[in-house]
Amino acid sequence: MHPFLRRSVQTVIITGGLAAIAFELVSAAAAVAMTVLAVAASPVATRPLRWPAGRGPSALTEVPTQRHATPRS
Repeated sequence: MHPFLRRSVQTVIITGGLAAIAFELVSAAAAVAMTVLAVAASPVATRPLRWPAGRGPSALTEVPTQRHATPRS
């Protein structure tokens, strides 16, 4: 094969391979973006947090801290 043709064929193969890799990267980025948008738009993310009866944050036992504890003498 003529050297010019050989170089042309190699260039086309390399360029096509790089284009395929770039296309795959763009496709993966689009898939990630669609997933992020789907999760952000889901109704679970916008639903207000509701505590079960008797299990709210006020039902937790408070642990005395240094600010609230009485000093020992």
